[in-house]
Amino acid sequence: MKPIHAAIAAAALALAPSSASAQAAACTKSPCKVVIVLPAGCGSGITVAPDPLIVKSDGPVEIQWTVMNDQWSLDGDNGIVIHGGDADFTKSAAKDKSISAKTKGPKGKTYKYDVNLKKGNDKCTLDPTIMN
Repeated sequence: MKPIHAAIAAAALALAPSSASAQAAACTKSPCKVVIVLPAGCGSGITVAPDPLIVKSDGPVEIQWTVMNDQWSLDGDNGIVIHGGDADFTKSAAKDKSISAKTKGPKGKTYKYDVNLKKGNDKCTLDPTIMN
């Protein structure tokens, strides 16, 4: 990981809401940005910030996920898989390090999603939450 990516990731994680203050940090307008970090590869685990992602808006909101690691990238269009969200999200085609999805479904639902990363033949997965 480049020093600038480490600094951005550390800042994002430091600013990520704790469960006690998550409501105050809800995303209310597009884009809602989510940072994906692997501090020392898959063995150290994937971290996303914020988690959970709380979306509070009257209209559609775009969620943007970005991988902050030089060696790992999204596993194609399966880089982000929102469980039960096919009718409630429109997902864009994945780029190497980023992907986005726009909310379109009913409010008041919670979705688990998978972050699937790859480095060559190696795979790494995490399952954070979206609260819409």
